[in-house]
Amino acid sequence: MNLQTDLGGIDEDKKLAKMVKDLIANDICKAAFQLIQAYDLSFNSPPSWPIIALIHQALKALCSLFRTNRTHLKYQMDWFIMWCIKTVDSGLLCWNIEDWIGPLNSENSPTLSNSTLPQKRDIVIGEIREMVLSTLYTVI
Repeated sequence: MNLQTDLGGIDEDKKLAKMVKDLIANDICKAAFQLIQAYDLSFNSPPSWPIIALIHQALKALCSLFRTNRTHLKYQMDWFIMWCIKTVDSGLLCWNIEDWIGPLNSENSPTLSNSTLPQKRDIVIGEIREMVLSTLYTVI
């Protein structure tokens, strides 16, 4: 009688462990993936600082999940690595110094105009790029 109760408890523990694994693999990863993809992270419409902080926390949570459950989250980690590579590979923004050289008096002070902005507008802003690179380094 006591043996059956113990075996029933083991069955319950296995069911609970499977439910938690499914919750992490499906629901939590899906919510974090939707969060990091929900905002435009480019210079076209740069995110505000609270959004950047939210994305940073989502990346940290995903990193922790992948470090602790690497074997169970293989497909999610593959997708995340591909997303990171695509995000980082969107390009770098650099300014042409020749646009800024000249007298720095009040009439001719350098200003940002549409002519000095890069033509490719889907470049990810630097803060996001750095966060993605550090997360990618930690995960791999």
